[in-house]
Amino acid sequence: MKCYFAINAPKDEDVYNDLLEAAVKTARSNTSLQLVALYDGLANSRSIQILQKNNVEIIWHRFSRYEKLKELYPVTWMRENLNVVVPYSKLAGTFMRLDIPFIEEHDDFVLYTDVDVLFEKNFDIEDLPLPRYLAAAPEFEKDYRKMTYFNAGILMLNIKGMRKKCSDIFSLMDNGQRNATGLYDQGYLNQVCFDDADLLPLEFNWKPYWGVNDQAKIVHFHGIKPNSDYKHSGFGASADTVMWTLNGHEADLAGYMYYYSKYFRILGVDADKWLSEFLHSYLQSLLKTTNQPISSEKTVVTYSQVKRDLRFFIRRKIKEYIGV
Repeated sequence: MKCYFAINAPKDEDVYNDLLEAAVKTARSNTSLQLVALYDGLANSRSIQILQKNNVEIIWHRFSRYEKLKELYPVTWMRENLNVVVPYSKLAGTFMRLDIPFIEEHDDFVLYTDVDVLFEKNFDIEDLPLPRYLAAAPEFEKDYRKMTYFNAGILMLNIKGMRKKCSDIFSLMDNGQRNATGLYDQGYLNQVCFDDADLLPLEFNWKPYWGVNDQAKIVHFHGIKPNSDYKHSGFGASADTVMWTLNGHEADLAGYMYYYSKYFRILGVDADKWLSEFLHSYLQSLLKTTNQPISSEKTVVTYSQVKRDLRFFIRRKIKEYIGV
């Protein structure tokens, strides 16, 4: 089965090149997927080197409505509505997924994933739903019954069906209509496809803040990216909004330690310092309302300190749950 990526080869964002490297490495070592990358960038970039080294099929392609993005999302609109100016090359990189149904000529169904994923286990097309249009998992919550918006980072696509849906999206764009939510291509996909979407099993879009799942096939670093900060967590994200997305998942913090540590091992990177800073900041945020700081230290704490504080935090939560 084919798995598509869409890559715009950012010049100054090694975070995403590291993510790409981890994604294709784990896809090659843990799956039998046929990897295909839509690529819009320089011929000598690190992204190209990663793709070539891992025998990924490269299709040189620029998003079909690249120039239209400048009309739909002028810099003034981005500043006023999302508080961040996204380079059009980067924005077009995410919109490229909408061109997949018009590029693929042989397969009836293909998988699309963002580059911020780890492929944990092998799977076949029989393990996935074969949707009328697309299959997707929830954006934040694990409960499908609460799902009012799907995450477009991992999609199972019906090529013929999505030609119709993407044509509808392009008609909106050509007529100068931004999607109802303003969240770029994911917003368009939800606006046009949500009512007709099939459900993608959570194991194919598992988030670290949901905890550890031995059955997860694809882990998606939704939100804070490993070895990064909120600025690389999505268009328009802020420190507060990133932390807000994690609220309610306090009991699943082990997922962060497990999957982020695994990511760093795959790349051969020593990132204990980053992980300790991240966990410390998150725990401080969780306990802010209780006025109980985890540490009085003003400097960066060590990894061992964070693990110690995490144990104390979990013990206190368990006592609260059982009423001790």
